[in-house]
Amino acid sequence: MEEHKKEAFEAPGTLVLVFIFFASFVLYYFANWKWLANLWYIK
Repeated sequence: MEEHKKEAFEAPGTLVLVFIFFASFVLYYFANWKWLANLWYIK
């Protein structure tokens, strides 16, 4: 009787792309927040 080993799913490139997307999203979010803070002066 053959036993089938369950191999771990490996997708290192996908994980790298997810982290790059997340980092760029965070940078874009805070850059826009700072830009809007400079434009909209609250008195």
